Order: sequence, then structure tokens, then C-alpha cells
Amino acid sequence: MSEFRIKHIGIRTDSAEEAAETASLLAALFDLSGTRATDTAVWAGSLFEVMNSDKRGPRGHVAMQTDDVEAAMEALRAKGIGFLEETVRRNEEGKIIFVYLDKEIAGFMFHLTVSATEDNEKEAAARCGSLFYLAVKLIPGGLPG
Repeated sequence: MSEFRIKHIGIRTDSAEEAAETASLLAALFDLSGTRATDTAVWAGSLFEVMNSDKRGPRGHVAMQTDDVEAAMEALRAKGIGFLEETVRRNEEGKIIFVYLDKEIAGFMFHLTVSATEDNEKEAAARCGSLFYLAVKLIPGGLPG
């Protein structure tokens, strides 16, 4: 049986300004690590992706994390859920690490993503170009005190 955890919640807004305001408010309310803007969203910590675009889901999306996306897909297929094949992402070995469900629930789309491992944290850090992220997450004991 697959175990699921919420990785983040994507919230749709109507503009970049509203996304920035909403992300700032969420970061302040929940003592998150600040905000970070991308082309399509403003992140409040790593918990809220406040989108300024009309991506999937009229209200947004929920990212569900699991240790094995392919096993989770099998379990959900047995419950009658399908997947948007055009959203599948695979790792270097060809294993599925990301996919959207084909069902909208209460205005939200849901996607599965693989749980964090040292390897995909390194990949995320490389994409972000953050040496600080690497130091905090991957150096035993973190930064020297």
C-alpha cells in the first residue's frame, strides 16, 4: 500500500501582484522561510506555490509525495483513477517520478511526486543554483557554527 504526504499546495490567483501578496501573507502567518518568485508563481517557503497563471485546476493543485510514484499509480488505478500521460516525468533510469491525476477534485488537480532523497535534493539545488541550500541540506551537520 502506498503512503502519501502533502508536499505542497498550489493556489491560483489572478495576477502576479496578488500572488506576491498572498505568498507574503502566508509566509508571515505560518513563519515560513520567506518568498521566492519564479516565472509562474511565488513560493511561500516550500509549502505554498501561489500561482499567477491558469495552470491546472481552477483553484490550484495539491502535490502528493510518495516513495514510489509507479506503485502509487497502480494503487490509484485500482480505485478507478487515471493519469495525464503528457505530464509524466521520468528520472535517468526511466522510472516515473511525477504525474498528474486525470481527476479534478473540488477545483483542485492533484499530482504525485517522488519523496525527497539526497539525489533529487542535489538535483533541485543544482536547478536553483543555491550553494546555501546544498550546505544546509547535504553537508553533515549543516553549516559550521
